[in-house]
Amino acid sequence: MPWMKHVKKIFYLELLINLASIIQILFTNQDFLRSFGVTTPSPGLGESFMWFATLLIVMTYIMARALFAHNDTALRYVLEGYLIGDVVYLGVEVAFINSIGGVWTPTAIFGAAITILLLIPARLIYLWGTRKPL
Repeated sequence: MPWMKHVKKIFYLELLINLASIIQILFTNQDFLRSFGVTTPSPGLGESFMWFATLLIVMTYIMARALFAHNDTALRYVLEGYLIGDVVYLGVEVAFINSIGGVWTPTAIFGAAITILLLIPARLIYLWGTRKPL
């Protein structure tokens, strides 16, 4: 479907957002945590986010490989996994925000909003639009 290439652009944008997040977490860890409203980040929390960045590197690489290979079958599998991760991410983000006082900073709002308003719908549209008839 010709319009599907426009939906794919969202996933390329996601690659850029992921790379920016990875750089922030790995190189300005304490500032990244403060952007979520953590006033005095503990070393353990910073290390936990660095593990998240490590996993995000792998996930971003897998998404990039599927996109740049123009392999729709592989991309479907990747997007299915990402869709599950989106739901888990939102739950974990809410729990994290609640655990640090329940204040939604612009960073937290951006993460939730882009997931709910852009990424989940784009994944669903792509998966539905590229499904194979039974």
